[in-house]
Amino acid sequence: MYREHAGPPLPDPFEAAAKNARACGHVQLGAVGMIALSVLLAGLQLAPSKNLAFMATETKSTILLCAIGYVVVIGAWAALNAWGLRRRSRLAHWSSCAFAVVQIASCFGWVFGVGLFFLLFKKEMKGHYDARIES
Repeated sequence: MYREHAGPPLPDPFEAAAKNARACGHVQLGAVGMIALSVLLAGLQLAPSKNLAFMATETKSTILLCAIGYVVVIGAWAALNAWGLRRRSRLAHWSSCAFAVVQIASCFGWVFGVGLFFLLFKKEMKGHYDARIES
């Protein structure tokens, strides 16, 4: 009587890199969530009030529409990056680096950008994008 499997299966050596790639995607989506929350709160402040009476309604609407457009574009970019990182795309890695630079350049997303750079260049990610033989 021979057992087919003599022991527990061997651990995947790239599991840490896959976990790290998922974390990179979550950081990017979290940054978009914080940007969306900030735009929502700014939109509530731009509502008709006596404090901002010096600003025309058209100007307020334009600012709010541009901010919503920014959230939509950056959200789509982050979602594509998260999907690409899970599929081990090298292009998604470099696109995520560009996303981190944009976050660092923004006024309130620099923490997300620095954290994303830290996760993208961890040593576990070294062999993550190489081709693998699936059995």
